[in-house]
Amino acid sequence: IRELAKYFDLKVAEKPDSQDICFVPDGKYSNLVRKLRPESIQKGDIYHVDGSYLGEHNGIIDYTIGQRKGIKIGGRRDISENNSKLYVIYIDEKNNKIIVGPKQYLSCHKFLIHECNWITESDENKFDALVKLRNTAKPVEVKVKVQMDLKSSSANVKLKIPEFGISPGQAAVFYDLVDENRVLGGGWIKSTKNYLNG
Repeated sequence: IRELAKYFDLKVAEKPDSQDICFVPDGKYSNLVRKLRPESIQKGDIYHVDGSYLGEHNGIIDYTIGQRKGIKIGGRRDISENNSKLYVIYIDEKNNKIIVGPKQYLSCHKFLIHECNWITESDENKFDALVKLRNTAKPVEVKVKVQMDLKSSSANVKLKIPEFGISPGQAAVFYDLVDENRVLGGGWIKSTKNYLNG
């Protein structure tokens, strides 16, 4: 593409690659979200997993599951949990609440994926596999239960060993247990189950 751009004397031929949302002005995705989802900038409450009130947030747009810095509760640590650092454990969009707690609450053992695309020839709706949840992460062992059949668009996934920092919106790519280079399919994480939500 760069060679063609040079050939046609386009000024973008030497433009650096973009690793961000290139169609958003100034690369600030938060401004786009604010416009499309104004409710995401409404003030709300921050609670500890034990139910205690910790403070107020300026909108759930500023938070992600697993976030540790910038929670805006004054650097408070969890005194009851050996003075451990606090992380965003859950974002309750419906009630506009942020729930924080120690890292152990981020441990995820199950998740639901949707918009699945299966390329395996098997017609089994339950199988063991490896799943990769981040580009640089090592694949981990899981049990997959596809809803109805392999043509379905959702599946329940149970991790053999719980993982940290799994969030809705992430991709999940499945590989064969024996041949780690053989892709079975994938989908988008719709919801997760951790210590807090079952």
